[in-house]
Amino acid sequence: MSGAPPGGRVRVFLLGPMRVRGHAGEVRVRGTKQRILLAHLVLSGGRPVSVDTLINDLWGADPPRDATHALQAHASRLRTTLAVQIEHIEEAGYRLPGDQFDTDIQQFTDLITGARERLDAGDCDAALSMFEQALDLWHGPALGDL
Repeated sequence: MSGAPPGGRVRVFLLGPMRVRGHAGEVRVRGTKQRILLAHLVLSGGRPVSVDTLINDLWGADPPRDATHALQAHASRLRTTLAVQIEHIEEAGYRLPGDQFDTDIQQFTDLITGARERLDAGDCDAALSMFEQALDLWHGPALGDL
């Protein structure tokens, strides 16, 4: 895994078991529900995720009596753990502004796009190197521990 992300951003690794790295090193996100919440927020790419979607994915058919409050508590703990802003937008849901995090998924996509461009330009060696770098980002099934 690479070093700390630039500019105080949080780096979230999803191509395998979820891992999180902040500016001070590895961050342990405790509990499956907080990890699922983080995955949703990161994968939404800065767009809000509805409260109903989050409640359904965190608790399924058996949500707690006050699921909205329980979700707020999970979001608050995640804010504290990661030292990032998680916005609650009335009528829309929760979102994690995209300028606060990087993902291995985005790095993978960027490498594949660059490799294809190199291949189209006839630079097979550079393309192969970039494809190999992209494959090296995988450490098991995506979100394998969720």
